[in-house]
Formats: sequence, C-alpha cells, structure tokens
Amino acid sequence: MPPVIDPIRRGTLPILLATTVAIAAGCAKDKESLVLAELKLATAGTQATNLMSVTLAATPGPTRTYSVTTLSGDSSVVLGLYLPGNVTGDVRIDATAYPQSGDCAGYKGNHRFTIAAAGVTQQVLILMGPADVCAPDGGGGAGGTSGGAGTGGSTSTGTAGTGGTAGTAGTGGTAGTAGTAGTAGTGGGGAGRGGTTGSAGTGGSAGTTGTAGRGGTTGSAGTTGTGGSAGTAGYPPITNCRTFSHAATSGCPSVYVNSVAISPNGTLVATGGNDSRVKIWNFDGRNLTQTGMVFTTFNGYTVAFSPDGTRLAYTSNLTSTTVGIRSYMVSGWTAGTTYQDDGSGNTLRGLGFTPDGQRLVSVNAIGTAGGDVFVHNVGGSAFPAYTAHVAHEPYTLAVSPHAASDGSVGVAVGSYYDTATVFSLGASGFTAGSKDIAASAANRTTYSVEFSPDGSLLVTGESYGAVRFFAYPLAATPTAIAPAITFAGGDSVNDVAFSPNGMYLAVGGAFSTKQLSIYSVATHMELDRATPAGDVNSLAFSPSGAAIVAGLDACGSVIVCSP
Repeated sequence: MPPVIDPIRRGTLPILLATTVAIAAGCAKDKESLVLAELKLATAGTQATNLMSVTLAATPGPTRTYSVTTLSGDSSVVLGLYLPGNVTGDVRIDATAYPQSGDCAGYKGNHRFTIAAAGVTQQVLILMGPADVCAPDGGGGAGGTSGGAGTGGSTSTGTAGTGGTAGTAGTGGTAGTAGTAGTAGTGGGGAGRGGTTGSAGTGGSAGTTGTAGRGGTTGSAGTTGTGGSAGTAGYPPITNCRTFSHAATSGCPSVYVNSVAISPNGTLVATGGNDSRVKIWNFDGRNLTQTGMVFTTFNGYTVAFSPDGTRLAYTSNLTSTTVGIRSYMVSGWTAGTTYQDDGSGNTLRGLGFTPDGQRLVSVNAIGTAGGDVFVHNVGGSAFPAYTAHVAHEPYTLAVSPHAASDGSVGVAVGSYYDTATVFSLGASGFTAGSKDIAASAANRTTYSVEFSPDGSLLVTGESYGAVRFFAYPLAATPTAIAPAITFAGGDSVNDVAFSPNGMYLAVGGAFSTKQLSIYSVATHMELDRATPAGDVNSLAFSPSGAAIVAGLDACGSVIVCSP
C-alpha cells in the first residue's frame, strides 16, 4: 500500500511552497516536475466529509495516496505530486477520494495537461464528482450487470468466500439490449476472492466493457445506449471524437460546417454548411446516422431547434434578392412559415427562439450602418412583430434560454466593431435602451455570444482569443468577471457553448492551431484541450451533457466527442 501523505491546504499554500512542502515523493530531485493538484467538488455549496484518503495517479507517472478527510465545492485542497524528469508531453492525473466507511461511495475527477519540459511546476484544477470507487469506469453508459460469483468465491459484493477453491471460468452471457439515456457506466465487478471469474452478466445497458472492480465477478457489457451521461470529469472526453461528413460529395470538399444544433430530446442533430445545405441526422449519443433529409438555401449562419423540439428554423437566402427564415415542423418535416425581414435583403447573421418557443429572434447586417433585430411570433405573421436597431454591424446573436422573473429575455448581438449589444425583450417588445459591452481591446470582432442555461451569465468570445464572462442582467457599466480567458494563445474564438448544468464552457476556434478546449465556469481554468483536424466553427453540448458535436472548416467534417 502506498504511503499516506498530508495534503497542502489551500489557505496556506503560498507559505508552504515558499518553505517546505509535504509532497508525495518527499524531496524533489533535479529536473523533476511538480504538479499541484487543486481538488474541489464539482458542485458549489456541497461538502464531502468522513473521507479517509485521496489517491493521485499520473499517467504516465507515479501514484500516491494522501490523508484527506474533507472536500468542498467552495474551497480547495491542494496536493503536490512530483513527476520524474523523463515525463513530459501529455499527462493525465486521476484523483480518487475514498470514504472512511470502506464502502464504494466516493469521488473521482481527472485533468489532462501538458508538461512542456522537465523541472516545471504545473497547477491543475480537478473537479470531483460522486463515483463508485470500488470499480474503474466502464466508459459511456453503465456497464453490464455483475455475473455470478466464481465457484467457491463470494457474490458481487466482493467479500471473500469461505474456503472457496478456484472456480472454472464462466461462459459469456448474452448482450444487453440497447438502452436509452445510459449513465456513465462502471465496469462489472472483478472475480470473487477465492474463485475465478464466473459467467458474464446479461442485459447490461450502454457502454464498453468495464474493467474488473473489487469484489464480484466480471459482468458483460451491454449494447450501446442512447446518450449516456458525461464521464467522471463531468464533461465529455474531447480527445475521444468520431468524424462524420456533412458534405454531399466524398473526399475533402471545401465545405465549412458553420452551425450545429441538437434537438432538446437529444435524438436529432442538424448541421448547416457553406454548401447552402442543412442536413438532418439521427443521434444515439455517440454516432450520427443520416436520415436522408436535407434542406437547401441555407445562408451559412444559423440553424436552431425550438425549445420544445417541434420546429426547426434556419437563416436562408430565399432568392437572389430576398432573405428570411425557413421553418419546418420536425414531425414529418412539413414546411412551416417562411419569416421575412424588412425587405432590405441584408444578410441574416443569426437567430434564436425565446425560452417559451413562442417567438423567433433574428438579426441582419447592414454594414457600417449597423443592423436590425427582428422578432417574429411563431405560427403568426410572416412579418416582424418588433424591431430594434444595432449601431455596429452584427456578426452573431444569442437569445437567453431562461427568462427573468419579470418574463423578459436577454438578447445579445456580437459585432465587428469592438462591441456586443444587449437588449431585454419583454412581452410587448424591447424595453427602452440597450447596453453595449466594449471589446477587450480595439479592432476586435465579437465572433460568439452565449447565455448560461440559467440566464445569469453572458459570455463573449473575440477574434484575438479573449473569452469574458459578465453577470446578467448587466450592470450599468458592464465589467467582466475576472480572470479573463485567453484562448489558444490569442487565436480566434469561433464559438462557445455552456454545458447543460452550467458548470463548463466549451470553446472552439483557433484558425492557426485548431483547438477545442473545456473551461471551468467557476474558476475559468482550462480543464481539457484537443486539436481537431480543422478549425472549430460551431459547437453544441447534447442535452445530457454527455457529448459535444462540433462543425469544422475542413472537408465538411462534423465531430462527435463522447465517452
């Protein structure tokens, strides 16, 4: 058993690091790297007491155990782990918190990062979530049910069989049927002490086979379920992505996927590209399957499902001289109302439904004269019920998914010219006045704006990597919540997306480096990073939070990242 080491407490961290650090490997050797793992519970306001210890396991690298009795969602425990000098490049730290009771109800979390060179000090944030600590994760959905105990072994609780002799290997069970909404699975149990593995369990739900845990026998994996929950880290593993083609032709056509949308029940995905097409896919949480339904005249900007999932809408070039919004009923894909703008023919840059699904908001770009925001009543007239003017040329639009207590809804417009403009949409139109958020510096385009699921935050993403958070409703003089994020070393932020629980922010873009990152909304720290084959133009979390679907600017590619 590895030695148990005292942790570094967050409140005294600067003093301890300046003097003597109680760290897993004792005294540091030349060229060893020091990882400072900052552990918090993923949910603010919660606390885990009566813990026995926390184990940190570096891959590649050592594993060490520390004496930790409490974890909190509001404060941190910092543990130090030395990595040998030959460990550089990509590293993953897995943290497991074990309860004093000895049962399986503990906590897990992980963080991937890069050691650039030997001898560095790297601080990482690990958000811990409830987990079965008696068996490793089984991947996406839940693992198969435990098989019976080996001959002479005990049941799946894993206690030793009395005098059991080695049992013979069990035969494979039948596969489980496809599950829906499978949760992140833990693997089947391991062989009972005193006996060999018994027969495989049957009827497991989603996921790949889990590895053996402590105790009972190995269960067989069930077949893939629809959209399991996010992994132990609380967000999808973005280095585990599968690629699908939006394009109509094979090979690598010059097609950009500029918009992706996932239906509220998570079973459909719509992708829109610069090939003027909107393509509809079936989605099982891991894979996209073509439905054969494709719509045309997409203008390359935005496609969206209504909050109740009954309608699809997208920005369109209706003819060579007119623009508007095409809509379809999802049931049967029958055409709905085609919504008109003001007749100007100026390009529509974005659209979104209000949270009740009763209104559709869009924005056009006039040029140096700014742009106009239009509000249509869904199912009503083809012409706007309300309009508002934006002084700066719009690039993108977001509508809050959550109405305020007075029923008003936030509408944000990102512009080319150093601002984002924010309106409040009430029952009778826009309330008096709008507020501008100045960009982080001059000559910055706000490429992306997004409200958090509860409507309490607004995020802006800019052309030179600035990602900033603002409390909503905005203050009289909006001030970003520190610290600001600089994405991809200052490269472009093409799109951002909140996880459904509001705890994580996915950021995609980076024209030069092609990057997809996950950040903690609470700390603004980067938790994970991937480098897709192309620039990330569009992003969406699945409703369960278990998958991210992203559109790239390479070959018409759409990637699905999930367990």
